[in-house]
Amino acid sequence: MDAAELEEEVVAGVLLLTVGGRVRRLPELKWRANRAWQERIAATYRTLASVVADSPEGQLAMTEVEHDLILAYDATGALGDLEDATETELSALYTKLLEVSYPNAKSVMAVQILMMQEAVRAASSDLGSSTSGPSPTGPSEVPTTSRPPSRSARRSSSARAARSGSTPSSGAG
Repeated sequence: MDAAELEEEVVAGVLLLTVGGRVRRLPELKWRANRAWQERIAATYRTLASVVADSPEGQLAMTEVEHDLILAYDATGALGDLEDATETELSALYTKLLEVSYPNAKSVMAVQILMMQEAVRAASSDLGSSTSGPSPTGPSEVPTTSRPPSRSARRSSSARAARSGSTPSSGAG
C-alpha cells in the first residue's frame, strides 16, 4: 500500500491494525457507538478497581479486559477472534483504539488513570454508603459514564497553574 492509499484509508475512518502479523482494516466507530464503547470501558474499569495492577493476577485481568474490549469495538468482525494475536499486539490494538476513541485526550495513559481513579472513587463510595437500611435522603446517583477532561478544562487548569506560578502536571505523560 502506498502513502496515498494509506492516507485515503485514514481519511475514510479505517484503522490499519496488525493481528498475527497481518494488516487488518477496522472501521472507526461512529460517535454514538463510540460513546457506548467508552461507557463499556468505564464499567469494565469499575470491575477492576480492587485488582492490584502490577500483580500477575492484575496483568492477566488487564490482558483479558483488553481482549474483550477490542472485540467489543470490532462491530464488523474485521479483526477476527484475535486468537493469532500476541499480547504485545493486543496491547498495541487497545492503545490505538483508546487513541481513536478519545481524540482530545492528552494521552492514553491519562485516560486510563482517570478511569481507574473514578472506578476506585465509585468503589469506595459504594463501601462508605452501604447501610442496613434505606437512606433517609433517598437513593444516590453514581455517574455511569467516564469521559476524559475536555480541552477547555485542561486549558483552565493550565491557566490557573500559570497564574499561580506552578507547572501543571500531566499525570501520566
